[in-house]
Amino acid sequence: MVGPPAAARALARNPLATMALWVTVALVTVWAAIAACYLTDWPVGFFVGTVGAGWYAVARAVAACRPAAPDAGRRTTAEVPALGR
Repeated sequence: MVGPPAAARALARNPLATMALWVTVALVTVWAAIAACYLTDWPVGFFVGTVGAGWYAVARAVAACRPAAPDAGRRTTAEVPALGR
């Protein structure tokens, strides 16, 4: 069940939205896997892995196509003052 949280992390921009999307995607993944397992003779683990990997692939493709998030005031490591100097 690594695919749903990884997919949510690729799509959401804040932690609360990531967790909400993660739970939703995980539930859809499990229920889709159970339904597919019921309709075929394949094990549920195969469908969980396949659907999870599919979610991740789609999420990464969507994240790659959308514009980057604004740089919300983040400083690079070169701009961070050294402690104790």
